[in-house]
Amino acid sequence: MTTHSMKVIKKKKMISFQSLMLISILAMTCLLCTTNFTVLREIKQVNSPQGEFKLTRKLGNIDEHHFMSQCPRNITETEIATTLVTQTTVDRLEHLERTCKRWSSSIVAAVYIKNNKEEKEIWTRKVSSFSKECPQLKLIPYISHKDKPGNYPINTLRNIGFDAVETSHVLMIDIDFIPSENLDIETKKAVKRLISKGSGRNSPVLSRDRDQTYSHFHALIVPAYERKFDAEECTDLNQCIAAVKEDEEFMPRTVESLKECVSNNERESVSREDGITPKSKCIVFHSDYYKLGHGFTKSDDWLRDMNKVELRTVRCIQEGYEPYLVIPWCPSKLINHGTHVFKENLKGASNEEKLSKLLSDPWKPMSPYYDERFYGYGKNKVQHIIHLSARGYEYVVMPATGFLTHYPHAISGSRVVFDKKNKKLRQSMSDLMNQFMEELSKKYLKGGIHDIWTGVCKIARGRRK
Repeated sequence: MTTHSMKVIKKKKMISFQSLMLISILAMTCLLCTTNFTVLREIKQVNSPQGEFKLTRKLGNIDEHHFMSQCPRNITETEIATTLVTQTTVDRLEHLERTCKRWSSSIVAAVYIKNNKEEKEIWTRKVSSFSKECPQLKLIPYISHKDKPGNYPINTLRNIGFDAVETSHVLMIDIDFIPSENLDIETKKAVKRLISKGSGRNSPVLSRDRDQTYSHFHALIVPAYERKFDAEECTDLNQCIAAVKEDEEFMPRTVESLKECVSNNERESVSREDGITPKSKCIVFHSDYYKLGHGFTKSDDWLRDMNKVELRTVRCIQEGYEPYLVIPWCPSKLINHGTHVFKENLKGASNEEKLSKLLSDPWKPMSPYYDERFYGYGKNKVQHIIHLSARGYEYVVMPATGFLTHYPHAISGSRVVFDKKNKKLRQSMSDLMNQFMEELSKKYLKGGIHDIWTGVCKIARGRRK
C-alpha cells in the first residue's frame, strides 16, 4: 500500500477474545501484501452498556489492549509528523472535503454507519469521491447493528482511529472542526521546538518523592473557535453545509482572517449576489454558554497578542476543560508487528506463544487511549484530558500560527438525547465520571510515579488561582 493511496479499512466479526488477538497478527501481516484493503480490527457485537462491544478499553486495562496499533517500527527520533484523527456519522463525511484541502498530512476518520441500505449507499459514493480528492485520507467504516438514540460509541470510534495512526504525534478532533490552513506544518514546528527546548518551565506542580527522575510528555493545545451563524439559515445539516460552501473564507484560513472574524459586528451587513446578508462572527468555542470548556486556553489573549513564537504553558485546569490536543503517539525504534522480523520470530510458535509475544513486546503507543465506557454525549473527552494530566502531561498552547474552527450546525441527536430526553444517560455518565476519578486517583495520584505538570486549579471567591 503506497503512502499516497487512500486506504479503506474494513471490520468483520470475531468469535472470541483470543481469536481477536490472533487475527490481529494476520491483519498486520496483510499490510505487506494487499493493495486495496486492510483489516484493522474485528469486533463481535454483543450486549453491553454501550449496546455494541465485547472488548472495552477502560482505565483498568488501557495499558494492555494496544495490540491493534499500526505504529511502525522505523520511526526515527527526528521524524516528527502529526496525523489528524476524527470520527463521524456517514451524513457528516462531507466536512472532510475542506479538511483535506487544509491538512496535507495523514488523516484518519472512523465512520459510524447504520446497517441500512441508504447509509451504505452514501458510504459507497463518498469512498469513491475521496479516493480521488483526498489521497492522504484513511476511512474506517464501522457498521452498527444496534443503533439507538444516545448510544453513539464515540470513544470506541476515537480509539479505532488511534489504532490506524502511523506517525509520532496525533491530533484528535471532532468532525465539525476545520483546521486552519497548513495547521499540520505549524503543529510540527511547535512540537519540534517543544522537544528541543521544552516549554521553559523548570519544575512540576507536584514532584514525587523518589530517587529516579522520569521525563514527561507535552500536550500541545490547538485553540478552538466557532463560526456563529443565523439560525434561520442553518436549520439542518445540508442547509448549513450549503451556506458554508458559498464562501471559501467563511471558515477562517489564517490567524489574521480569524482575528477579523472575531472582531466582526454581527449587526453589520454585507452585500452578496443574492442580496443583503447579516455579517456573522467568530467566538471562542462554546464561550457563549460554557466558558470552562476552553477557558484555560485564554484564547482571547492568544489572539490579541498574536505571538507566532511563544509556547505558553497551562499550569492548572479543572474538570470540564476539554481542549483539542496534539499528543505523542507512535514511539521511535520499537517493534512493528507487521514486519518481516516479527513474522520470522513467530514461525513454528504455538498460539499461546504468539499471544505472549504480542502482549509482551514494548511497542504500544506513548499516550493513553480513551475510556470506551463513555458513550453518547457528555464527559467522553473530559475524561481523557484529566487522564493525561494525571499521567504527568504538561499542557502547552501553540503559538498564534494555527487553530480550529467549528462548523455551524443544528444540535446533534446525541446532545438532544443527553439534554432533554434521557435523564438516565446523563446520570449514568455523571456516575461513571465519579467512578473514573476514583480509579484515576488510585492508579496515578496515590501511588503514581509521574510528576504532575498541569495540576487542578483552586477556586477562591469565584476566581482561579
